[in-house]
Amino acid sequence: MSRLLPLRTPVERENTEPRVLDIADEDADDVLAALSTDTARDLLAAAYEEPRPASELAEAADTSLQNARYHLEKLVDAGLIEVADTWYSERGTEMKVYAPTNGPVAVVAGEDSTSIRDALRSVLSRVTALAVASAAVQWALTRNDGSGGQVQATEAPSAADPGGLESLATEPGVLFFTGGLLVLLVLWAWAARRHPV
Repeated sequence: MSRLLPLRTPVERENTEPRVLDIADEDADDVLAALSTDTARDLLAAAYEEPRPASELAEAADTSLQNARYHLEKLVDAGLIEVADTWYSERGTEMKVYAPTNGPVAVVAGEDSTSIRDALRSVLSRVTALAVASAAVQWALTRNDGSGGQVQATEAPSAADPGGLESLATEPGVLFFTGGLLVLLVLWAWAARRHPV
């Protein structure tokens, strides 16, 4: 009989839209206060890598569980992360799973902050969509073929390069993302040339 615990369901993130704040907004005060320590920034970065419980985030940030919970509470209050799910440990203990509330977060300042915010939101949403599409391409081209083997879109690394940076650069998802980013940059340069600021 298979074990019922631990129970870890995949965490679905609802909102991956970028969040852009004007430095003069009250929300920016909360965000900047919540991110004022290295520990808080490490916890947020770890939550962006992979949603997980406080104990695993504390381990990733190399801090105590008590300190992690303190900073996680501040990050929740600032709207940077949220409790996205509940998992159960082997002992049946409920564990809150923390995940980012938004996609990328940016704080802008200056006279033209509204136009900068709109431009940044546009760029970040396109890059986020490109990253999601790249992950889908990677999955589609390297998925399991049903017979226990992996369908590989690229050749196995040679003995001279046992899976280093060169191997990573030939992954289909990375190639798709790089090509898409190049297209976005060309379109941005073309639009900037046609409509100078």
